[in-house]
Amino acid sequence: VDYRAVVKAFRGNPGAAVLPADFRLEEIRAKQGLLGVAADPERVDAFLTSRAIAEAALLAAIREIPYELIALAGFMRTLTPYFIDRVNTDRATLRLMNIHPALLPAFPGTDGYGDTWRYGCKVAGCTVHFVDYGEDTGPIIGQRAFPIREEDTLETIRRRGLEQEWELYPECIQRFAEGRLRTERVVHELAGGRRFERSVVRIAPAA
Repeated sequence: VDYRAVVKAFRGNPGAAVLPADFRLEEIRAKQGLLGVAADPERVDAFLTSRAIAEAALLAAIREIPYELIALAGFMRTLTPYFIDRVNTDRATLRLMNIHPALLPAFPGTDGYGDTWRYGCKVAGCTVHFVDYGEDTGPIIGQRAFPIREEDTLETIRRRGLEQEWELYPECIQRFAEGRLRTERVVHELAGGRRFERSVVRIAPAA
């Protein structure tokens, strides 16, 4: 599936789009966390509908292959609730995993190592996380960090980061395969009666 080509074809001519029969724009719009609440509603709708067409084609392709986990690497495309909900059919078992070139929640987006470098950080790293409705906001599974040396350049940081990614990602996939990852909802009580709630990943010891 050429995801980029499908999105490009329908972005400029949304009237030509044939949306999936199970596409519910209002429901997906309410769930999505990729575009802020201040975003232009027409832009949000165009984004979600164009993505749904490409995602429906992607779903049709992967249905031909039985799977328990989809591990994204170099995908560089955001996924909407339409796709995520059809992969995570069991809410208790998240099945979309991604690796990100920064120590989340710092520096989400497409240039994690670059952002780390430009901010003058003293530590860089990578994160493996489950995918949720936001941009790189899903529950964190594992992280690797390394110090930034005085002589480092952006290219050396990226190279060292990739070396960490190549070790961390297989480790996290292996933990999933062994059934050692459990996601739970945690609520923290903050000052002033405020509450902070999010999903976290618990890792069971190896057998």
